[in-house]
Amino acid sequence: MAQYEMNLRDYWLIVRRRRMIIIACTVLVALLSFGLAQRKVPFYQATAAVKFEQSTQLSRPRSPSSRAIRSSRTSPSAWDT
Repeated sequence: MAQYEMNLRDYWLIVRRRRMIIIACTVLVALLSFGLAQRKVPFYQATAAVKFEQSTQLSRPRSPSSRAIRSSRTSPSAWDT
């Protein structure tokens, strides 16, 4: 059995002879991939974690009305802006 050593030129000739098959397969795979990506329904998923820590400091929360009283003490010239 004769052994033949293939070189780079031999491989290039094989690729040139089969170029239409290579191009057709590449285009087919690209089109199928694009088609499947367009048909796929987007699926979004998210996770979140909420941590609650008990405060040891006893403080009275401020009410919105106390802020309004404090802001009404500003000078009347600030109301024009």
